[in-house]
Amino acid sequence: MSTAPPDTGRSTAEVKKQKQCTVLVTGFAPFQDKFPVNPSFEIAKRLPQLLPATAKQPTPVRLIVHPEAIPVRYKDVYDLVPALLGSYAETIDFVLHIGMASGREWYALECQAHRDGYKNPDVDGNRLPAAHGSIEFGDCSEILTTSTAYDQIMAGWRKNVGAQTAYGDLDVRASDDPGHYLCDYIYFNSLAWFARKGAS
Repeated sequence: MSTAPPDTGRSTAEVKKQKQCTVLVTGFAPFQDKFPVNPSFEIAKRLPQLLPATAKQPTPVRLIVHPEAIPVRYKDVYDLVPALLGSYAETIDFVLHIGMASGREWYALECQAHRDGYKNPDVDGNRLPAAHGSIEFGDCSEILTTSTAYDQIMAGWRKNVGAQTAYGDLDVRASDDPGHYLCDYIYFNSLAWFARKGAS
């Protein structure tokens, strides 16, 4: 069922142009001695608060950056995600978790996250119990997939990165493997939170 916007005396294009998209952005703290600075949070904290509307992109984008780097700890992520998303539930349209995969020399846009299989220890040496996923997220599928227009976002990212970067062509790839570590884990926690919110 579609609903027409109220008659405000303005054109549909003008109404659409004024609608704002709000994105919550997070980044991680360092997690390896050889990476004393995690570029994910460095990128996040340098983002502008607003991407203004343009002729080609009529929707302004408001960016809300979580002010602290998220510790690379399973418990911190497990505790933080419900509180963080709950506090912004009525404000945000999207969530963007930025992470770093050591060894990758390209940018990746992940389309899914895993419930199980987290065998690597976090920065404190703690591992998730093997049954953690089935116990804490037993109501969720083993793999959760983003509900965003993934292919459209991927195409737009490639197009705009190529047009705007001062460093030449950047390698941007689609990915279905966020790595079974904290990047994967925070993504799954967020997808699970939204899935549960939608179900309720």
